[in-house]
Amino acid sequence: MFITYLLKYKNKIMFWSKHSLYKEALVDVGHEVLTTVLEWRFVGGDLRTTANIKQAVLNNLKYTGRQYKDVFTEEEMQKLDDGVNFKEIEIILLYKLLQSVCGLADHEHSTWTELSLTGERSLEFDIIDYKKKLKHFGMSQ
Repeated sequence: MFITYLLKYKNKIMFWSKHSLYKEALVDVGHEVLTTVLEWRFVGGDLRTTANIKQAVLNNLKYTGRQYKDVFTEEEMQKLDDGVNFKEIEIILLYKLLQSVCGLADHEHSTWTELSLTGERSLEFDIIDYKKKLKHFGMSQ
């Protein structure tokens, strides 16, 4: 009886198995790619040797305390104050860092949401596309 049940629902089980693998790859590989982009594009210095991202943001990017508070929540500021390893930053904070401290287009620019006139994808567009995929799985705010 159990074998018959499994055979009957084999396609659904395979679908959910593939779904889980895709979801896992999306999270793990995607996060690694975005932290690599942050490392390469961070305009506040070398993240591998920067003990405190907050200081890099305030000192090298000339953010005022007010700008810093406008961009980051209290919880995010605490994590940055504590010197969190940039490879372990959660996805929402990672997006904010990518949008604000990596020399990418202003977060209100259309390149984040639209393809170019030639249909090419920008890095900004790919970042938002990834964020949408995570939202589809309920893994991003």
